[in-house]
Amino acid sequence: MSLKHAGFLVNNNGTSSNDYLTLMRKVQQIVLERAGVQLEPEVKVLGEETKEE
Repeated sequence: MSLKHAGFLVNNNGTSSNDYLTLMRKVQQIVLERAGVQLEPEVKVLGEETKEE
């Protein structure tokens, strides 16, 4: 997570874009299940989702 803004994730260790997108979807799922709120990203996701081999 960025030290400047909680809405930004910073890759400091080679984590893939898929890892970040999976984390984002998991958080959205948990919040929906527990609070009944559908979270929508406030920022534009840059980069590409890659297919796992």
